[in-house]
Amino acid sequence: MREDKNPSMNSPMVEAIRKAYKEGQEDEELEPIVAIDLSGQALGRFEDGDSVIFYDIRGEREIEITESLTGEKFSHFPVKKNFRLNFVTMIEYSSSLKVKAAFPLDGEIKNTLAEVVSKAGLRLCKIAESEKAIHVGYFMNGKHGEAFPREERIIVPSPEGISSYALTPEMSASQVVKEISSKIKDSSCHFIVANLANVDVVGHIEDKASVLKAVEAVDRSIGKIIEDCRANDIVLVVTSDHGTVEEWFYQDGTVNTGHTRNLVTFILADFSSRDPN
Repeated sequence: MREDKNPSMNSPMVEAIRKAYKEGQEDEELEPIVAIDLSGQALGRFEDGDSVIFYDIRGEREIEITESLTGEKFSHFPVKKNFRLNFVTMIEYSSSLKVKAAFPLDGEIKNTLAEVVSKAGLRLCKIAESEKAIHVGYFMNGKHGEAFPREERIIVPSPEGISSYALTPEMSASQVVKEISSKIKDSSCHFIVANLANVDVVGHIEDKASVLKAVEAVDRSIGKIIEDCRANDIVLVVTSDHGTVEEWFYQDGTVNTGHTRNLVTFILADFSSRDPN
């Protein structure tokens, strides 16, 4: 490993990224870039016996990438078989991966919200579009992919065949709300967890018009949910796990497409009472 205190900002790799930006590719849509030598051969390819440190800590897309490099039975796309790598991940992405983690879980995550609701003998309904399926399922259950007893998951397909969600900022919000409305009216469902993905997903794209449409879609969706909760005497909680588009610019005037550290709203509306507040 080489330490470079003054990395060149004009290297071929940096120039390739700049070119991609000029062509309209944003970070999450950046096409794969491979450095090559003068003969056109790829540089830095994994070789049998190499050591790899995968330092990403998010733990969702990293599962598939790790499986493709270490899984003996991986079949989702062609990969080199019998490929031996000394593979270490920063955290444990999944207990199903046969790799070492630099910082493994310190014990099992127990008594998550879903588990507590399940143990209480109540029926839990989770609703999201596929872009956020892993969040209402795997992450919310303490990094357990399996559903708890009496837990139902309804996953609405996110739009497919598009180059960017900026083209469809409404995503599948209307279908998600239809499923929520149905479960609100279902007396056998005691607890509903729902995710509206638009603002988080589209908020990472530097397109103000699309972001505004995403916010409007969520606003309409929450309005419909409020109507249904009021009509059916339901207690409603509206919150978020982080901010995004409420802080659109950095102090230098450039657009901030990342998450923010601002406090999030937590709204509790008890429509089961006569005077909700």
